[in-house]
Amino acid sequence: FFKSIITVQNAIRRWIRGRKIHNLIKLQRTIIDDLKKQKLQILKEQADKTRIIITGAAYPVKRDDFYMLYLMVGDWWKKEWKKVCALKFPETKRTEAVALLTKEVQLLEAIEKNRIVGKQEALKKEKMRFLEQTSRPLAFKNRKGLMASIDNLETQRAREFKEIYSALFGNNILLSKDMIDVLITLKQAFLTHFMDYEYCNDLVSLIEQEIDLLSIGTKQYDLRGLHKRIEQLFMHFLQQKEFNTKASKYKKPNLPKTLHTLFLCIRCKKLLPASMFPVHVRMMSYSACKSCVWLQNIGYQRADMSPYLKLLKHVQNTEMEKCCHSAVCFILQPIGMCYLTNVIWHGHSAISECRDMSKLQHIRWQSDIEWAPWNTILLTDLEAKCHACIPNVLNFYGKTFIENVRRRHILARACFIPLLKMNHDISTSGVWSNIKDSGPFLHPSHAEIFASENEYDKV
Repeated sequence: FFKSIITVQNAIRRWIRGRKIHNLIKLQRTIIDDLKKQKLQILKEQADKTRIIITGAAYPVKRDDFYMLYLMVGDWWKKEWKKVCALKFPETKRTEAVALLTKEVQLLEAIEKNRIVGKQEALKKEKMRFLEQTSRPLAFKNRKGLMASIDNLETQRAREFKEIYSALFGNNILLSKDMIDVLITLKQAFLTHFMDYEYCNDLVSLIEQEIDLLSIGTKQYDLRGLHKRIEQLFMHFLQQKEFNTKASKYKKPNLPKTLHTLFLCIRCKKLLPASMFPVHVRMMSYSACKSCVWLQNIGYQRADMSPYLKLLKHVQNTEMEKCCHSAVCFILQPIGMCYLTNVIWHGHSAISECRDMSKLQHIRWQSDIEWAPWNTILLTDLEAKCHACIPNVLNFYGKTFIENVRRRHILARACFIPLLKMNHDISTSGVWSNIKDSGPFLHPSHAEIFASENEYDKV
């Protein structure tokens, strides 16, 4: 009997041991699979970054893409200027310098033309997005938890306006007969239902002019100015809440500039609000606006700040996901991130010394303390993910490495004293804690007034 009990106990212990070993093997396989997935994800993100850089230079769309083209022109000019300076004869040097200047002007002019075209296309997409949002049916959850939608008369009318706008001012080129039919439909709609519109007579007269000119065989290319005036008046009509009830929810507010104090730009001599000036913690007064700084940078300095702007945005997005209560990363400017990365952290990873800016990111040194220049470490994407999983960095890293990081934190605290003071003033005054998101079109210089007038919160 006792032998049977011992046999059963040994079998149970053997089975428990086997289950533990099986669970450990399963855990090991899961960890290995997770690491492989993380590596593949990091490689995919790096490939996407490289693809965006290459396609951005070949097919520029965003402002950063054109900024990269200006930087490429600047690098090309420096190389060519060295060749010109290496020439011995002054006449040859003068001729080559003039040719180089002419070529540079041609390149800058071509980039600027493409930038203007891209800006016009972006504005057209913004208008179409506005029309798409106003023509959507009302969607809500019913009592059963299912999504339901209501297509009322207002959304149907907005959809008709969107179809007319896309037919007249879209990318599709209509024949003269089709254009005349659409213009007649628009004219009849205004004469029948929208005589209360303040510019109704002006819009109808412009439509009649275009119909008459098209009927006698005038080319559409020669009517671009008249067509543009009709488009502006029609878009102004669509943005009026009396005729398009959803317009007030999605229209970008056009608040007057005289609501707040205006400052003089010393270069363009324009009076602009504070939101139109680049700011940093060391400045004492407003000097040059953002547009003038942009022109100076692309025309003369051509300093590449886009990598540091991406680093700063990544830090801000990460801190917002963690519900950060500090304003340090939101006050810091790209020039400060450039100083922090290149001067304090020497432009490379603290562990692997990787200098590829597309693979680097700033992350919290101690994960339970909010990010700041004195609580950060510069690592690659893979190193940052591993560092974020460490519960106590003081027990994980060696003493030499910890002392090196601490020295850099002390240096950062000494260099960013104005940032520390400004964060303290904002936190103690209650300005930071009282900030509210008042809709998708919150303007920084009109925050308080727009927060009380915006109807987005009432939806």
